[in-house]
Amino acid sequence: MKNIRREVDEVRDYLNQYTAGIVCNYIPVRLNGSSANDGILEVYHNNRWKLVSYRGDPKLASVVCRQLGFRSGGEMYKSYICIEGNCDISESLSGYTECTGKEDNLAQCEGLQWTTYWPLYGRPTGIRCYGDYRPFEVMQTLNQTHEGEIKLTKDGEDYRICARLWDDIHARAVCKSLGYSDGSAKYIRATRYVRYSGEKMIGSMYCGRGADNMYQCFHSGWNSYDKECFNAFPLTAAVQCIL
Repeated sequence: MKNIRREVDEVRDYLNQYTAGIVCNYIPVRLNGSSANDGILEVYHNNRWKLVSYRGDPKLASVVCRQLGFRSGGEMYKSYICIEGNCDISESLSGYTECTGKEDNLAQCEGLQWTTYWPLYGRPTGIRCYGDYRPFEVMQTLNQTHEGEIKLTKDGEDYRICARLWDDIHARAVCKSLGYSDGSAKYIRATRYVRYSGEKMIGSMYCGRGADNMYQCFHSGWNSYDKECFNAFPLTAAVQCIL
């Protein structure tokens, strides 16, 4: 009898670890919204669906969309559902999760932390996986030497991109979107006007190594400007494209 009880305890301990995301190599996720590719990110933990606090890391969106079977790009946004008091914030997944953007599912990311602390002005993470959806255009702002700042246009509004994660992989995706064969990353120092005027910004963008255009990239959300971005990286994204 003691051996059976010990085996039962061992199984229960294993399952508890599984639901806590400690030993498992897969964590269920879903987008709770009006469609399968757009909604509030929820992660299954302790037999319940839990929220994820927003931190604007586009690499997290890349992993979630890939896990859900969407192979194009996507975007993040802040949800205001909790203002109305209709969400459970008693326990949530910290938005500080460290993903490289290459993982096949959320369980492979480092630093998964469940917490009972919810930031005072915190918002749940919303994710929109693009699929065939094309919500923006890449502005053609390059000069005669095929060099210039990059802006995205959505609903008639122009958005600069903070160069927090900007590199040649991103530049290549931009240039291919504009019909070029290749490209390299450039940077433009943001003027005081750009940094403090309230211009519409994208806080950060992530493109995987195989991205052939900007629609296969992920970003932190429209007008996701934050002081941290320009205090640490007072640069906007630019490119040098190659014919």
